[in-house]
Amino acid sequence: VDDRTGLVVMDIGGKSEGSIALAEFGESLPKPGDTFEVYYEGLDEHDTAQISKRRADRLRAWERVSKKYHEGDEIQGIVQRKIKGGLLVDVEGVNVFLPASQVNLRRTHDISDFINEPVRARIIKIDPERMNIVVSRRKLLEEERQKQKESLLSDIQEGQVRKGMVKNIADFGVFVDLG
Repeated sequence: VDDRTGLVVMDIGGKSEGSIALAEFGESLPKPGDTFEVYYEGLDEHDTAQISKRRADRLRAWERVSKKYHEGDEIQGIVQRKIKGGLLVDVEGVNVFLPASQVNLRRTHDISDFINEPVRARIIKIDPERMNIVVSRRKLLEEERQKQKESLLSDIQEGQVRKGMVKNIADFGVFVDLG
């Protein structure tokens, strides 16, 4: 570790050494002799190897997640941050995109409320070339709601007394949520 430059100099087994910004190591600071997987990006104009630990970590995480999950699978992750058009959700080290329109059953006023919260969602698209996964929490909620509806309809009988919550009053009657 070079304290002057904030760089970690690494022997990558070639004719030159490589350097990585100390920030790429996060909380676990490297010590002499430690071994890390890095991504080799090529040589710069001074014949210094351009390497990245962060990129190697991302590639390994992508490989792991893309082999484990497929379109249609349910996933769980933690919402990291709000970006243009939606949220980024960390699923086992891979940021997946949750569009704002797919966050809830109805349009959510402020999707920022989900930041740092765990969410379950259904994978709707995997793009291996762009290393991009798009998920929908709404689709999963709709599926669960449909199952509840089917369960209620198979159980409910004429003449039963049930508790419910009035959701809307119209000229022709009342809408009651029975769960």
